[in-house]
Amino acid sequence: MIAAGTCVDGTLELSCNLHVEGEVKGQVSCLGTITIGKKGKASGEVKAGRMIVSGEFDGDCHSGSFEITKSGTAAGNVYAREMIIAKGGHFNGNCSDLGAESPFDVTELHPAPEEVAS
Repeated sequence: MIAAGTCVDGTLELSCNLHVEGEVKGQVSCLGTITIGKKGKASGEVKAGRMIVSGEFDGDCHSGSFEITKSGTAAGNVYAREMIIAKGGHFNGNCSDLGAESPFDVTELHPAPEEVAS
């Protein structure tokens, strides 16, 4: 967890989930879920199995699932298998299917539902 009032600037590589209530700038690679809380901010390049934005995100994201909640704001380029924007959530940018355009393959990070069932 990145607590409120904390700013991390640099590169993070995580095998667990990350919850941000403070601020993260730079590159983040996360095998699990990155959650940006209502007061949290993140900017830069993010690669994650799943990304949930309730605060602010500005940058590029390569993710199996990208979700903006009703309090969330995101800007930039999103490459994802699925994108969810709740009523009240804001997105300004480009969204592409995670595929050939993406240099990051999250298949092993966020398996498709049929892969999980077996």
